[in-house]
Amino acid sequence: LNFGRMIVADHPFGIAVDPEDIAGMAETIRHLLQKPAMGQAMGEVGKRLVAERFNWGIEEKKLQGLYHELLNDTN
Repeated sequence: LNFGRMIVADHPFGIAVDPEDIAGMAETIRHLLQKPAMGQAMGEVGKRLVAERFNWGIEEKKLQGLYHELLNDTN
């Protein structure tokens, strides 16, 4: 949950809720239903982040770079 809170704090595309807090989840859902523009805005931010940052094409390059670095450091 802390990692989720960190990501949401940096990129406002959602609301982090404790997965064991059913009442908290329900309250968050009610809040979003009362403010549809907020949900729409978060959805747009999330869509942009997936296209620009949080996707396999980008993460793949980072991972390959890390592997390359690790292999070069051992030689």
